[in-house]
Amino acid sequence: MAKKFSELLIDKSQADKITPLMIAQNIMDAVKSGEVKNIIAVMENDDNQIHYVNNTMPYPRAVGLMEMGKDKLIEDAYEF
Repeated sequence: MAKKFSELLIDKSQADKITPLMIAQNIMDAVKSGEVKNIIAVMENDDNQIHYVNNTMPYPRAVGLMEMGKDKLIEDAYEF
């Protein structure tokens, strides 16, 4: 059985092998199991256009989630 989304740890040595499909599947599993309260995602398409999607939540909350995600990404970058 797959680990809960909150328990998934990315092996930094394998980070270049993580695909958008793998991420989407992990998120979908977490949503189906009820682990996800809110979601916001940023995507880049083949034309290098940036898009975002989020579930219904107040915009300040969505911006806050983006900021927390940005902080986590920067924190993780220093661990490499």
